[in-house]
Amino acid sequence: MRQAVAFFALFTTLLLASQSVGGSDYLDYNIHIIKDGSALWTITQVTDIDSSVDSWEEFEERVFTTVNDAIDCTGREMAVDLASLEMKTEIYWETSSKKIEYRFRWENFSVVEERQISFGDVFSDEFFSLLYGDGELYITYPAEYDLKSVSLAPNQRENSTQTLHWYRTQDFLVGDPNFLLASRDAVSNEDFPLFTVAVLGSVTFGAVTISFLILKRRIKRKEKLPKSDEFSSWQEIENDQERILQLLRSSGGNLKQSEVCQKLRFSRAKTSLLLTEMEKNSLVRRRKKGKNKIVFLMETKEGQNL
Repeated sequence: MRQAVAFFALFTTLLLASQSVGGSDYLDYNIHIIKDGSALWTITQVTDIDSSVDSWEEFEERVFTTVNDAIDCTGREMAVDLASLEMKTEIYWETSSKKIEYRFRWENFSVVEERQISFGDVFSDEFFSLLYGDGELYITYPAEYDLKSVSLAPNQRENSTQTLHWYRTQDFLVGDPNFLLASRDAVSNEDFPLFTVAVLGSVTFGAVTISFLILKRRIKRKEKLPKSDEFSSWQEIENDQERILQLLRSSGGNLKQSEVCQKLRFSRAKTSLLLTEMEKNSLVRRRKKGKNKIVFLMETKEGQNL
């Protein structure tokens, strides 16, 4: 009798524990710093299977708003690689939960000067509330760099993977987050022995080969995805840019940026980032007039770029 009671109590405890884990929410931010100053962001959200999640437009709006706020705070030019935006959902029926991953590449996230990379100026007090709120934070940096300074020590640090981990983003924002990375390469190429050069050459060749194979696999994987799983594509981006061009043509070649937002029903953040990308490609140019920005079409009557 006692054994039966003990078994029932143990079974009940395990059942309640499994239900608690299955229904719990989890959120983490993973920022991978790249040598060119950009950063790859992956935001992972685990929630109950019946909980509502962002639509593609809501995810896009959060990213654009966050980057535009960082531009205002730092005064530096930044952008989102529109082709990098990605949203993926996985369902786990055994735990009645689902995992959502949001990915994007943030251009000019860091400041690169000579052999150092510094970052942290984008993090305002409200930074993570513009995204998905408080969660865990992981920052990884290139293997060729050493961490010289950090304003707030992480809760965990894994040197083998160059990873810094904070348990809560609200603790991370205490003070002014500031990071400095310094390159380990302090020797000129002329001082390398021939053997070292040969080894580096072999490693580089191997890395290029592996990168090519990985890229090839990713392309094949994307080709296999059904169209319903493709949340964003270059075609959508080009369509949005073409709508802006058509609007400017029908408006005599120039228009206020606020009118572009209103007429096309784009958000201010999305419009700003689209126009930034179009300026890089010499499709439009903008001039500030008072509190407004005027958008000019960079085409002649024959359709040639000016």
